[in-house]
Amino acid sequence: MTDERCSDEQRALVFLETSGNQAYLFATNKLKENVGASQLTYLAGAQWVREAAAQVGGTCIQATSGKALVRVPSRAQGKKLIGLVTARALREAPGMRIAGAVADLAQGPKAALEELHRRFDANRETLDALRFPTLPWAEPCATSGLAAVGQRAEAQGKPELWLSAESCAKRDRASEWVERINRILAKGAKEAGDPPLKIQNNIDDLQADFADSQWLGLVCSDGNGLGQIFMDLDRHLEALRRQGGQQWDHLDTMERFSTELEEATQRAFYVACAHIATLREEKEKGKRTDPRTVPVIPVLVGGDDVATIVDGAHALGFARRFLTAFEEETERCPTIAKIAQVALGAPRLSAGAGVALIKHHFPFHLAHDLAESLLKSSKEAKKEVRIELTDWKGPRIAPYPVSSLDFHVLFDASFTDLDSIRKQRLTVTGSDGTECRLYGGPYVVTSRDRLKDAPATDPDWAEDHRFERLIEQFDLLNAQDQDGRACLPSSQMHALREAAAQGRPSADARLREMGWLMERGLAKLVGSNGSLFHPVGEPKVLATRFVDAINGAAFWPEPDARPRDPEENSYD
Repeated sequence: MTDERCSDEQRALVFLETSGNQAYLFATNKLKENVGASQLTYLAGAQWVREAAAQVGGTCIQATSGKALVRVPSRAQGKKLIGLVTARALREAPGMRIAGAVADLAQGPKAALEELHRRFDANRETLDALRFPTLPWAEPCATSGLAAVGQRAEAQGKPELWLSAESCAKRDRASEWVERINRILAKGAKEAGDPPLKIQNNIDDLQADFADSQWLGLVCSDGNGLGQIFMDLDRHLEALRRQGGQQWDHLDTMERFSTELEEATQRAFYVACAHIATLREEKEKGKRTDPRTVPVIPVLVGGDDVATIVDGAHALGFARRFLTAFEEETERCPTIAKIAQVALGAPRLSAGAGVALIKHHFPFHLAHDLAESLLKSSKEAKKEVRIELTDWKGPRIAPYPVSSLDFHVLFDASFTDLDSIRKQRLTVTGSDGTECRLYGGPYVVTSRDRLKDAPATDPDWAEDHRFERLIEQFDLLNAQDQDGRACLPSSQMHALREAAAQGRPSADARLREMGWLMERGLAKLVGSNGSLFHPVGEPKVLATRFVDAINGAAFWPEPDARPRDPEENSYD
């Protein structure tokens, strides 16, 4: 579709997005309500908007979980579309917050999108919190504390509970969520030629999958630099045209890019789940457990966003495999590859991930806060790995596609905010004012081969933060001798970590006392400077990855090895 046709037939843009998603998804700790809220969020953007767009003569550019962009014939039709979707949300998804905005396309796609987001931000600020007052004579909801409106059974054979309208709506959609996720996994297995892969067919069985696990991992991930790519899309399209390509329409390109991104994210999610299934097949041969039924609860899989609860033993492996698969899958997408090449200097996208490892009954909303903070920390990698590019407008510095993750094992729930944890619990200041950090992330997941063509990349930073080096340390800490004993005794590693918690002088002194362990693997845990600590590029600031290694080793089991107990050397 050309711009001329767009201005004649569809003259306005509409943007809709849900907000306060975390509060809505994790309003309670009941899994049925969490996944039901996920399904309602998906329906709002992916189904209700499409159905409303058909009623007003609109065309969806983007329609994914909780977010949509639509071309419509006029501003009036745009307002009607917003009314249809928001009214449906009030009826079918009590408690959901969703807002929209309309902008004219006559000013051009880029200007219209900028106006659209300004209007949307203003409209969203006017939304007030929905109130469901509980009157003295009203029965309170058993899970949320809101006013109850009906009854639902908690599980088969159990008594019914009085529940609020919000909780009832979420529970009624839980089975649809199971069906949708299994469709994504079935499609991925079919495309890969693999045996069928699925999650449990009902929520009670899904909960049972996690019943014996003391640790859960909440993995949050999203793509890097996509907002900037869309903001500069006109520049990138002109660069492609000047390189001899065809003239691509702005909005049509956004539509193809968004569709490819959604599909690439779903395929990467499948690949990460298949990775878990492969590990379970090797580890659980002869057991009654079906390894093709994977212990994952994807609370969000939409656009480039993923939020997944994973059995703790597989959380780090899931995150790493998802990130590498996301790079591979976006490289196979024709529109994404061409745009990314001129925008980022490589024909692919990258992503960041935060992994919060928590106890089984830890509140989901606090775990999500922690995982989101770790995700933000992982994005520091794109500030360090950059490339100089030149196009028709001149030279510029762009973040090179580098995927990374950061993680934290939460042993002590008295501190749940990442900044507080790292400043108050994982930072030691020596007598000379040197700051010693007991964490080393973020960690680069992108392979060396994918980074070698970035001339402006800081190779030292990427190499120093490579996740593969941490995996080597995991393997050393989990290694056993022929008698099944740890090559590096847990008691000695615990003593070394206690010394690291007192700063570099104590850690180095303890290292010298452990010289007898050097040949058994300890040497590979020590930096080239002969210390557990290394400079991080800031004056009088040191960091160690040893604490991350000893915490993470318990969550990196090999099929034939016994991983360390996470509680064995707990330190937070």
